[in-house]
Amino acid sequence: HPSFPELPQPDLPDTIHYILIDNGSDVSAVCLGWHLPFNRSDREFYPSWIFSSYLGEHRTFYGHLMKELRVKRGFNYGDYAYGEHFVQNHYSVFPQPGHPRLYQYFSIWIRPLKNQNVPFALRLVFHDLENFRKNGLDSLSYVQTKDFLISYINLYARNQADFLSFSQDYAYYGLEDFPASARQGLDSTDYQTGQDMIKNAIDLHRMVVVVVGGDTGSLEKILTENLPASPLYTTRPGADVLKRDQAIEAYPLPSGMIERYGTLDFLQKH
Repeated sequence: HPSFPELPQPDLPDTIHYILIDNGSDVSAVCLGWHLPFNRSDREFYPSWIFSSYLGEHRTFYGHLMKELRVKRGFNYGDYAYGEHFVQNHYSVFPQPGHPRLYQYFSIWIRPLKNQNVPFALRLVFHDLENFRKNGLDSLSYVQTKDFLISYINLYARNQADFLSFSQDYAYYGLEDFPASARQGLDSTDYQTGQDMIKNAIDLHRMVVVVVGGDTGSLEKILTENLPASPLYTTRPGADVLKRDQAIEAYPLPSGMIERYGTLDFLQKH
């Protein structure tokens, strides 16, 4: 490990924490995530990176969540996952260099949704995360995603300035030879070990879920009382999707702490 500066450990919630911010809109943006006890200097990071890429790279269509929420159900614009803090590099689909962190977090973005579909979308994400926590990724998905990332990392640096900045980021983590060290990290963990690391990295009990949109009072009631909420479709999907919907609708939303604010109230408090 490199010599990181002395920083206090982040404050972690004791239970899942819902933060609902009502801006009166007809649609809602959802972001959820949890603290990761590792970063790029640790071998545990790379299976988690593979998992986030499988769920969905930024502004791409092949990810699991994008296929489930947008392609099959037509819910929204984009559904992506990130294995560390992410800032978009200008108009590209790639991360911007210059944002290394000692403490990282795993996050999922779902945006924007009709307010009525937020409870179902949350249930789908929780349902599938619980399944991945129990079973991990199948071997084909793991290997294919790993091989994809080994090539994809070569596209991160679009120019010499990006290359030098990513190299500085990797030096912060005690790593050399970007992007070779990233490829080596991805290729260094076998499937079974990677599976175990992915399962251990998913923390459903100390997650923070933020919803910014309208009708948050109804969402709070559904979360508090674990009420059923069917998806609202513009175009009816196929029978296989509707069958899976039944299982997702019955999935219990995790109970936890709920805070609800108006926009100004939230800004004044935070």
